[in-house]
Amino acid sequence: MFLTLLAVSVVLWYMAKLGHAYTTNLPLKLNVDGERFQVECVAEGLGTNLLKYRVTKRGTVRMSISELRYKRLYGEAQDSLLLDSASLQGAISSHLNDVRILSVEGAVRIFDPRKR
Repeated sequence: MFLTLLAVSVVLWYMAKLGHAYTTNLPLKLNVDGERFQVECVAEGLGTNLLKYRVTKRGTVRMSISELRYKRLYGEAQDSLLLDSASLQGAISSHLNDVRILSVEGAVRIFDPRKR
């Protein structure tokens, strides 16, 4: 009986804590016109929403290359694009309405999806 009540109280306490706002690193899978990759974002939101994205992964965020600013890379990295992290942050934010994306970690280089 004691262990059951202890377990119930821990679950209720955890649920109450998830109602607060938190900031954490959040890995997100992206699909830009068929080019798939993963980025690490710093996100802020309610604990329940952040836990939902971390546990269920909620699939892949799909977006178009036209939503992003980028620089074309030449030389060894032919047909590659260097995505602007600020525009990537804005595009991800527009697709996720229950968490706020504060930053995207590092520069992201992808193959040009229009060349496929």
